[in-house]
Amino acid sequence: MEQQGKIDVAVSNITADSDEGKSLRSHDAALDGGKFINALRASIRPVITYVFFGLFVAVKASAAYVMFEHDKTTPDILKAVWDSETQALFATVITFWFGSRVFEKMRERKVK
Repeated sequence: MEQQGKIDVAVSNITADSDEGKSLRSHDAALDGGKFINALRASIRPVITYVFFGLFVAVKASAAYVMFEHDKTTPDILKAVWDSETQALFATVITFWFGSRVFEKMRERKVK
C-alpha cells in the first residue's frame, strides 16, 4: 500500500511537470512578434547548443591531438577523451533532447 502511494505521488509529479511544460509552450506559441522576431526567438537555444557542442568537440579534439603528438597510444587517448564525466554529460544531453519523447509515446499508448 505504501509503495502504491509513492507511485501515485511520482505520477502526480510527472503529470504536473508535463502540464507545466504544455502551459509554457502554449503561452510561448501565443506570442507573435512577427516573422523575423519569431525566427530569432526560436533560434537562440539551438544556436547556443551548436556553439557549445562545437566548443566541446574542439576541446576534446585538441586534447586528443596533443596526446597523439606526445606519442600516446590510441587506447590511452580514448580513455582520456571519453572519460566518465564525458559519458555522463553525453547521456544527459541525449536524454534531454530525446528522453522526453519516449515518455510521451508511452503515455500516449496508455491513453489509447
